[in-house]
Amino acid sequence: RAEHSACFMLTEPGAGSDAQSIATRAQRDGDVYLLNGTKHFITNGKHADWGVVFAVTDSSKRAKGGISAFIVEPGMYRLGRAHQGMWGHEDQVEIVFEDARVPAENLVGKEGWAFVTAMSFLGTGRLQIAANCLGIADYLLRLGSEYAKERKTFGEPIGSRQSIQWMLADSATELYAARQMCYHCAWLIDEGKNAMAELSMCKLYATEMVNRVCDRVLQIHGGMGWMRDCPTERYYRYLRMLRIVEGSSEIQRLIIARTMLGDLAR
Repeated sequence: RAEHSACFMLTEPGAGSDAQSIATRAQRDGDVYLLNGTKHFITNGKHADWGVVFAVTDSSKRAKGGISAFIVEPGMYRLGRAHQGMWGHEDQVEIVFEDARVPAENLVGKEGWAFVTAMSFLGTGRLQIAANCLGIADYLLRLGSEYAKERKTFGEPIGSRQSIQWMLADSATELYAARQMCYHCAWLIDEGKNAMAELSMCKLYATEMVNRVCDRVLQIHGGMGWMRDCPTERYYRYLRMLRIVEGSSEIQRLIIARTMLGDLAR
């Protein structure tokens, strides 16, 4: 049973994809750290019982030993602006630290080495997003298939037309490929293997796959697919976000390229 909720405070107004450029600072002052900075797009930040915030403790090192993580509670920060997404509710908020006094015992792990932890968290989060895409794509594909059987134009079900058949066939093929990628990445994690590149491939492919599937299924529904009472309209708005959160598609491609080209891929 979930008795407490938390939030992950990494993203800032000036540091999204380039997470190591965060500006939030944590300065040691006796038995506390003084935190100053602003986080934004923090999911569940408005309701969280506690959160993990990332801050710079050594600006000369940053990702190489200068970013630390701390456990913080609502009384240590204030809520700033709430951002309203396409779903119509305020899930993402700004969180502001102004000389926030955080006990030194709230430091997570060793000072300066939290960036690696953050990247590891994002890696498994990418697999979770990819798995989410599988379920949505499967639902949309069944929705499109049923509609293609029932909807008639010119006296025949639209599923009898090759253009519709190809949309469904392409979608089923891409869903199958994405599912195998997710299973393989889950196995790599269970085996304790370094799967950074594979997780990026999985997140990249699955999120772009489900957007293509949704677009096709909406097209199959025609004008009805864009109406608010049709599920395709809602998913069309929601799924676009998945190509940005937990690392944009462009960042995933960069991570993949670096495994092949090294420092040449900057």
